[in-house]
Amino acid sequence: KTNLYQMKSFVKDGSQTDAYFKVLNDHEYEWGFETPTKARIRYSITLNPAEQTWKESGEYSSDGTNWYPFITMNLRKTE
Repeated sequence: KTNLYQMKSFVKDGSQTDAYFKVLNDHEYEWGFETPTKARIRYSITLNPAEQTWKESGEYSSDGTNWYPFITMNLRKTE
């Protein structure tokens, strides 16, 4: 009903964090978490089923107001 889920995010060094996952609409999602220093990380995902693409962008904020991009992935499914 709320389109908000909880998940765990794992890193190869064994650390983990509790993260949220939001369904924004049929093909757009957001997930993120708070760091131990209270900074925030969020990722925006856009799927395009017709073109079989996945775009994901990551942003960092130390204050929850100003966001700074740090990664963008553009993926396409291949046969």
